[in-house]
Amino acid sequence: MTRDDLQPPFHKGNAQASTGKSIPCDSAECSEHAVSWIDFRFLCVGHLVSHCYDRLEEYERAGSAPRAATEEGKSSAGPSFLEDCPAKIASLLITHTGLENIERARLLDILLWANELDRKRRPSQFPI
Repeated sequence: MTRDDLQPPFHKGNAQASTGKSIPCDSAECSEHAVSWIDFRFLCVGHLVSHCYDRLEEYERAGSAPRAATEEGKSSAGPSFLEDCPAKIASLLITHTGLENIERARLLDILLWANELDRKRRPSQFPI
């Protein structure tokens, strides 16, 4: 399985299948359309933000999750959350120009937090 096999059927940066139909959010009882794909789920902006905050809090509580990162690294299913999250969030910020300012602020906060946690869990490239 290649990384491309793991990508959602988005078309030109939008959460639309190749048929042009919107993809619904995978969260229970949500009527919004998905804007991104993460952790094998299609999520609307609100659920994406809350899902990412929940996952980042888990990593923070675990001390940047060296154990969780190792377990995720063993999986051949794809990149770890801390590698995937910033890329998905950056792509969303670039492609979705209709986001509210508060949504953009939350997404930028997630992007920065995920990068910080990822940097903390990786060994330093320049030992002192």
